[in-house]
Order: sequence, then C-alpha cells, then structure tokens
Amino acid sequence: MESKYKWNLKEIFKDKEDFNDTKILLNKDLEDIKSYKGKLCDSSENLYNCYYKYEKALEKLEKLYAYGMLKYHLDMSNQEGIKLFKEVEGLEVEFGTVVSFITPEITYAETNKIKQYLKFFFIFIPPHLFVYYTKKN
Repeated sequence: MESKYKWNLKEIFKDKEDFNDTKILLNKDLEDIKSYKGKLCDSSENLYNCYYKYEKALEKLEKLYAYGMLKYHLDMSNQEGIKLFKEVEGLEVEFGTVVSFITPEITYAETNKIKQYLKFFFIFIPPHLFVYYTKKN
C-alpha cells in the first residue's frame, strides 16, 4: 500500500517510548482510582476526584487503544502490531475491571447525600445516574 494511504501514527504517539510513558501514566491513574473503592461516596471530594481520574484515564486508554488498533490494521501479519493490539486489549479489560465499582457505589448511595454533593461541586455524573437521582424522589 502506498504510504499516502497509511495512517500517520506519529500523530498519536511520536515513538514507542511515548506510548510506554502513556501506559505507565494510565496504570498510575488506575491505581489512584482503586483507592476510592469502598469510599467513593464518603465525600463529595472523593466522588469528584475519582471521576476526574476516571476521565483522564479514559482519555489515555482511548489514545493507547486507537494506536494499537490502527497499528495492527496497517499490517495484520506484523507480529509487533498483533502484540501491541493484544496489549491494549488487555489494558481495556483491566480498565473495565478497575472502574467496575463506580456505578454500583453511586447507585446504592443515599440519594440525598449525592444531591447534597451536587449542590457544592459541579461534577460529571453519567446521564443515566443523574436521571436516576432526579426521578427517584
């Protein structure tokens, strides 16, 4: 295939080191997110900080995944591309596992507590949870 028809992956990550640095940062974010498990709704700060870390981690994951998927699809017979794609698929699974506590903890928290938190902090709450809390009462 002519190079003009190939993706310029350097627009995503300039090199493998840049990719690995982002992966390290993602793993750090995931460790930070884990620290909120069981205490997510103990305070508005916990809820805000966890969601902030979640959003930042998701940005990194999406960038890593796009890079790995595009590299793989450039040449599906390239072993490096296959290995990289499997690696980012694993990161995606790990991400889902780490953040799996968030929705249940918010869902089972006291509605009034969450509403009180929302009065003091402008935070991102997924639309389906916001609807749940506003329609429950």
